[in-house]
Amino acid sequence: MADSTLIRFHLERKYGIDFDAALDAEQKAVAWAVERMCEEHLYFAMLEARWLDRANFENGLGRYMFDGVPMPVRPLAKAMLRRMNARRLSGQGIGRHSRDEIAALAARDVDALAVLLGDRPHLMRRCALRSRRDGLRLRHRHPHATARHATASGHDGAREPGRVP
Repeated sequence: MADSTLIRFHLERKYGIDFDAALDAEQKAVAWAVERMCEEHLYFAMLEARWLDRANFENGLGRYMFDGVPMPVRPLAKAMLRRMNARRLSGQGIGRHSRDEIAALAARDVDALAVLLGDRPHLMRRCALRSRRDGLRLRHRHPHATARHATASGHDGAREPGRVP
């Protein structure tokens, strides 16, 4: 499964977990809105900055990501992937804006996250499991689940992929 939300829904169904059980209706709504903002908007703004801004690309992904690609085809692979991402961003919609507009939109997302987070270490607890012990119990009932992935509460330093802490 490619989408983290679908993966989450699958785990909740398969293992009988409700990651939002400890949240009230308002918290669930905020969590869903933040998740969608990060995954459907901020992610694409970051993708644009990493892949389409030439200086960022050359000093970041373009410098390190292609080390395993044979040198004769490396420039072609880089150009092809940058074009593919440009088309992807245009199709998603954010790629139709100017770089300055995309940066301003991303800054609004980050500012909104900062206000919601305030000085708390977590936006909200995203999991009904409260401790590593609860996760270990889950692992014993469901051997394919691990405490690290099941708790997703930060108690063991783990974070749920694609989620705001």
